[in-house]
Amino acid sequence: MRVQAIVWFAAGMLVAFGVLGAVWAATSGDSEVRINARRLDDGRVEVGLQQRNNKAWGPRQLPQSRFLPADAETGRWLNSTPLSVSVADSGVSEEQSTTAPDNVAAPEQIESAARRLLADELDLDERDLALVGSETVEWSDASLGCPQEGSAYAQVVTPGYRLVFGFAGASRAVHTNADGSHIVICGDG
Repeated sequence: MRVQAIVWFAAGMLVAFGVLGAVWAATSGDSEVRINARRLDDGRVEVGLQQRNNKAWGPRQLPQSRFLPADAETGRWLNSTPLSVSVADSGVSEEQSTTAPDNVAAPEQIESAARRLLADELDLDERDLALVGSETVEWSDASLGCPQEGSAYAQVVTPGYRLVFGFAGASRAVHTNADGSHIVICGDG
């Protein structure tokens, strides 16, 4: 149990370094953030982020997908959903920031729809599926990276998401377009 706690602490620190690097790059090192992590009774680790405002730490920001599973595969990177970090005097203009267009559904809506589809496919309760990874992707065509033999797809770059859900020691990937109107289950995570 102690070894598992050390592994999760290390995983949390790796997440922290990734977030810190992104914030540092955007701000030339002028802002401080810290990662918060806590182990839950069921063995999962919950992560959050705090930013220093002047001399005090600000409120804890919690990503939608912030729970690292207790039975995660060793050596596999796990990701939370993105957080928007506001940095004063960062030198990053509004035109340079990467915000989603207004017509893109919130990731939590897409996650919920993907979870529902996968639970139905696997005949599981939605609560049995843990989101272990989520990333934005630009799919090379409308197949969302999961072409079906005998089908034709629009040859247009399609922005969307790749979500990986874990369950009973296995994982499955679910791919979506940007607004979640097209969702496909796409093999092992």
